[in-house]
Amino acid sequence: MKACERWPKGHVDAAYYEPVISAVPALILSGDLDPVTPPSWGEAVARHLTNGTHIIVPGTGHSVINTGCGARLVHDFITRGSAEGLDRGCLHALRRPPFFSTPAGPDPAARQTPDQ
Repeated sequence: MKACERWPKGHVDAAYYEPVISAVPALILSGDLDPVTPPSWGEAVARHLTNGTHIIVPGTGHSVINTGCGARLVHDFITRGSAEGLDRGCLHALRRPPFFSTPAGPDPAARQTPDQ
């Protein structure tokens, strides 16, 4: 704690903690397995964005944009300038990643079923 006394300090205006309210098109992506920023937080954000679209991506954790489906959704949203008409078909093919306990990843010989 003694070292922290040397860190610069400033005042944070109370407005900093107020939600952003906007009509600008916004795409909010949440992974249904995200322990860091759960889908409920995305819903809370979407309530203040009148042109916001919140998509919860199944079988995905914190980095939705790092999935092929998430990257396509973001690309299409930016290209269109709107979330209207986004093709969400890729969401239906996503599954929870298989469990693995080594840095080599999951056993490629393990059979994958839709329930996994």
